[in-house]
Amino acid sequence: MSSYSSRNNRYYDSVRQSHGNNSRSQSGNPVDEEIMEGMSEDLQIIFDDDSKCARLLKKVIRDERSFDLRIQRIQEFQVYLERSDSNKFIMKLAEPALNVLFEQFQERSHETIRSELAHCMGLIGYAMLNEGEPKFSEWIFERLNDVRKNDSQRQLLINAFRHSIQNEREMLCLANQIEQISDQLKKILESVVHAPLMIAITDTIIELSRIYPQIFQEIFVDIVDILIGWYIEPLPTDRILEYTAQALQKFRPFWVDQIESTTLTLLDHFIEDADNYAQQFELQEQNNDGDDEIASFTDKIAALYRAFATVLRALSDNFTSTPHLLPVEYVDNWLQKILHTTTIIRHDKLFGILAKPANTAVCILVETFSQFDEQLKNEIFDFIIEQTHLHTQSWPYEADVNLLRLIMKVIDIADHDSCAKLASSIFAAKSRLWLYRFLYSNSLIQDVLQLFNRLLTIKSIPVVQQVYQAILADMTSNFNVLLNVLEQKLIVIGSASATTSDLNEEDAEAALIFDCSALCQIGNVKGNLIGMYALSPPLFELLAKHLQLTNSKLARQYPAVHYGVLKTLYSHCAAHEHFIHNSDLFKQSDTTNVMSLTSLTKDNFEDLLKLHHRLIVNSHLSCHDTKKLVLNWLAEIIDALPQEDNGLLTLPLLLKLSHAIIDI
Repeated sequence: MSSYSSRNNRYYDSVRQSHGNNSRSQSGNPVDEEIMEGMSEDLQIIFDDDSKCARLLKKVIRDERSFDLRIQRIQEFQVYLERSDSNKFIMKLAEPALNVLFEQFQERSHETIRSELAHCMGLIGYAMLNEGEPKFSEWIFERLNDVRKNDSQRQLLINAFRHSIQNEREMLCLANQIEQISDQLKKILESVVHAPLMIAITDTIIELSRIYPQIFQEIFVDIVDILIGWYIEPLPTDRILEYTAQALQKFRPFWVDQIESTTLTLLDHFIEDADNYAQQFELQEQNNDGDDEIASFTDKIAALYRAFATVLRALSDNFTSTPHLLPVEYVDNWLQKILHTTTIIRHDKLFGILAKPANTAVCILVETFSQFDEQLKNEIFDFIIEQTHLHTQSWPYEADVNLLRLIMKVIDIADHDSCAKLASSIFAAKSRLWLYRFLYSNSLIQDVLQLFNRLLTIKSIPVVQQVYQAILADMTSNFNVLLNVLEQKLIVIGSASATTSDLNEEDAEAALIFDCSALCQIGNVKGNLIGMYALSPPLFELLAKHLQLTNSKLARQYPAVHYGVLKTLYSHCAAHEHFIHNSDLFKQSDTTNVMSLTSLTKDNFEDLLKLHHRLIVNSHLSCHDTKKLVLNWLAEIIDALPQEDNGLLTLPLLLKLSHAIIDI
């Protein structure tokens, strides 16, 4: 797009040039003698009129000493102006009324009064346009020129004009003036240095672009060029970022219509410029240049990716209906360069600022084109894995959110073998993902749990095994932190050696509770599938035996962990009817109904009853929630016993349990 590449680099700095030397007057411009003479004539017309419109207007311009009374008079006039049956009288006095109100608008120093007067002008303009009289637009832009050195007054007048065009879609009263209006709005926008005025003008342009899209096509490139200048300025406020992003996305029809002439070229420039900055970053890093200069490159790249992702998002709604809207060769090139650039920057301390828009952009591109060659797919995986290894860097919260979204999007399109490979890497011991458990953000914790659930619902044996082993390793090392505090022997699960994480006691507790929540997804899998997963050790054994539910010191000092493990075990058992029908305690009358996993789970019910007995005997050491869970669980087991076998209730283990309950 010519404006991006050659128009004096406006989108970088021209919009910002006047920030440093702005000295705009905040008082209204004096009205020259000629206008004052005209105002006298306008006042005469109003004072000679005895209509209700004139009477209310006279009250408005009366010099009331009471601020509240003055506001009341103005609002009474506004109520009158809003009535549709007042249009005939408004039209009679429209021009003199506007001139008198504008004089008052300039004279009054109180911003609230000035705002209310501007609203009155907008209401009169609305009535004029509804009556087919387009002169209001000419009048308002002449007044904008009168106050061109006062941004706050220009903002109020622009808002008045925007109010006047609320019904323009139906009336099309400005059809003959719209080209001139759009040019004038563009010229004002080009000179704006304060965000409130930029927002007011842009809102007006957006409104008119929906009514007169054919006219806006001609200035679209100029308008987005200016808005992008605001969007990628150094250190923009959150308000500016949010607003300009939304505004750029509201121009969706124009991004699509001008896809070849404007949009693709603009997107290409974003990526090329970001790549150039990355090369400069690399060069300066090799030369050991100052941190400030290097940081500026990271900020600039992040700003370009932010703009790139915003334009992509504006197009994304059309990807489904128009799958070939973005040529594949462009997408491949953009992805490769984003991956290359972030690889160069990833060790910079400010990488998190870049990671947020980079992950967003990659996520949109991956969502758009789910079929990539093997090399590019591996590069995307590496891009994700490298970020999860940056566990010591401090990132903005949104950067981590976007990383999780990207991971889940990649999981949706990847095959099972690839997901298994990804899972083994992103859940490595020092992965950044484990840190999310300790952030003060419940939504981020839920996002991580959703990631576990997404992987486990794939129902792929290699994927489930990888996730299970990652959780198992994490639980073991964190459980040993608590055992260290209790001065008890460390646990070893499977073939691994006894390990202890570097977490403190409080974080180890939080991590274990989180891991229990993650395990619930595996535990709730029903039928033969849990046996097919061939988990080692089986989940029941891990929870009922390895995690020491009968350890009284653990239950007393870490009740939340004890309850979390027990609740996870209950969830697993409830999903399998407490393993009653697979138990050796019952005679199987029909061997054909015995499930294939019976041999693996035949002792689970008996072990479960023994565990309940131990927990009830030591219930005085458990917290209230644990006691309640154990008793309710036992009642659920009794209800689930086969009703046709009356001898079940005389089982020695059940009788032993009954005596233990009585002795509580």
